[in-house]
Amino acid sequence: MDLVSFHQSWLGKDPDHTPRTFWVSPRQIELYQAWPEAKGVSSKEMEEDLFVGALILLLAQTRPESKKKVSLVLPFSHKEWAVGQMNKVVRYMIRCRRKDRRGVALVKDVIGQIYMHHMPNQMTDEPARWAALGFRKNDDIPEWMSESLLEKTP
Repeated sequence: MDLVSFHQSWLGKDPDHTPRTFWVSPRQIELYQAWPEAKGVSSKEMEEDLFVGALILLLAQTRPESKKKVSLVLPFSHKEWAVGQMNKVVRYMIRCRRKDRRGVALVKDVIGQIYMHHMPNQMTDEPARWAALGFRKNDDIPEWMSESLLEKTP
């Protein structure tokens, strides 16, 4: 799957209409090219492009009308910020599709499949579908998770 095109299909690619926040960044391209082995970037920072990159990884793992959850694994300290970012992105996605009821329903459906997990060490097994945000490779996290974090580039 071409995740750059997938990203643009969800968030737009026209620089005259797509907010800069949702343009594909070089770090996102690096993450998308490393997927599915990479499930996130090794970084503690609360950065919008890393959140959007993780969200695109999650959306790539959803299926319309599926009851299977997709897990966003992040530290508890990032929860409030991540919820705010999610609301911002979802509002934009719905606004872009406001004239298409099926498009709005699709956004609500796939976003409803995303669950946030804050304690990866309590997860006994690697989830089937997941992405991570806010952790570094050397944090006290399960091995399956640290091995799936891409080293951060400047």
